[in-house]
Amino acid sequence: MLSIPRDTFTVIPRFGPDRINAAYAAGGPRLTIRTVEDLLGVPVHYYVKLGPSSFGRIVDAMGGVEVDVEKDMTYTDWWANLYIDLKKGRQLLSGDQAMQYMRFRHDDEGDIGRVRRQQQVFLAIAQRIKSPAMILSSPRLLQAFVQHTQTNLSVSELITLGVFAARLHTADIHTATLPGEAGPIYVYLDEAQMRQIVAEMFLGVSSQTLASTAVEVLNASGVPGLARQTAQRLERLGFRIVRVEAAAQLAQTTTVIDRTGRPEVARALADLLGRKPVTYEPGSGADITIVVAQDLIALDPVKVSQNPH
Repeated sequence: MLSIPRDTFTVIPRFGPDRINAAYAAGGPRLTIRTVEDLLGVPVHYYVKLGPSSFGRIVDAMGGVEVDVEKDMTYTDWWANLYIDLKKGRQLLSGDQAMQYMRFRHDDEGDIGRVRRQQQVFLAIAQRIKSPAMILSSPRLLQAFVQHTQTNLSVSELITLGVFAARLHTADIHTATLPGEAGPIYVYLDEAQMRQIVAEMFLGVSSQTLASTAVEVLNASGVPGLARQTAQRLERLGFRIVRVEAAAQLAQTTTVIDRTGRPEVARALADLLGRKPVTYEPGSGADITIVVAQDLIALDPVKVSQNPH
């Protein structure tokens, strides 16, 4: 579980530099996904949108969630319709109380503390799902989720994820927050640490391994700029791109070619590109060759530059 501070400085496609939380106001889930993909360099396949009251109803459908509130919390924001009044101690929070806890940020920790509390509540929810009582509550929980969220997950996918979550141990869930330095307006990310976190959490390899692997990208799609776009995305993740050129002929399927026996990196690349096939062809030159084909053509034409490669 990776949290992105809401004031993180980034570039929102078609809108320019801003806080990352401005992406939703500018273009809803689609632009938010696009912005996160551009920032992290990894694909986002699914999303769930939750408003404060929606999240509260889901927690209530679970019968509440047990959280250790670390201190008394009191705050009122009439404009935002936010009323926080919580007492210190471990307790079963209702949906409204859980949202109060997750939204509180009026202490020395500011937004970083709020992110930490959000992660704490989600871990508590994961633990709650494992309880035997949830077997009886699962129909009510699924109904609440479907009624009070906006998502591109199907009902069958939601059920599958619920079963998966019920089998997880809390120790299996890893959390992180993108590291950065908070200024008066923005949070400026530490790019090197971000690449390390993303490589380990989403690719399963170290950033050092990525940096030591020479990758070439060949454009066999017939679409100008697609190989360059792909290379830039991989560079943001920490891959070492040594060459971007046009392929000798067009291809229908994007392929990852491992030339020097680095299967873990080749598989990570293939997954990033949409679970493309991997072949092993010993030879000289780059460690890995990516042949970008027509199946990688971006759905959003704004993504493709006019670079000839």
